Amino acid sequence: MCEELYVFVKTDERIMVKKHKHPIQDTTQRAANLRALEAVKAVLYYDLDSNRRDAINDVLEQYEKCHTGEHIEEKELVAIFGEDLKEKEETSKKNGEWGDVNIVFTPRPAEKMKRISSTAYKRYLEETGGLDAYEAKEAEGLSSVEPISIDDDEVEI
Repeated sequence: MCEELYVFVKTDERIMVKKHKHPIQDTTQRAANLRALEAVKAVLYYDLDSNRRDAINDVLEQYEKCHTGEHIEEKELVAIFGEDLKEKEETSKKNGEWGDVNIVFTPRPAEKMKRISSTAYKRYLEETGGLDAYEAKEAEGLSSVEPISIDDDEVEI
């Protein structure tokens, strides 16, 4: 869908004020997870005071940092959202909040979101003993895996 992917992470403060929820992972952890993805060019922050105009300006600024001497126009940008935000973001577009940025929506069926949302994961963790218990099970599972030994004489390169 794009040549370069810039991802916004909502800060903990924004999430707590807007959604009245405490994130499982803090802002830094979420940003690090996204930076680890090869497809992500840069991770930017959407804090409590941020608005759509700020997001546009942040991407334009970041693009110019990554591409010295080059300029990109708003009309070349695409903001991608799940279809559950379609009504809200189309209204924002009509109100001029997105300027010339193109808006695209990807499928996010409500039934699937019930299974893969952060709320669903948080509920699962609470029901199974919390994050520490989950991480302990993962560590236990990894320690029970037998290491594979490879004879160099059998490997062809």
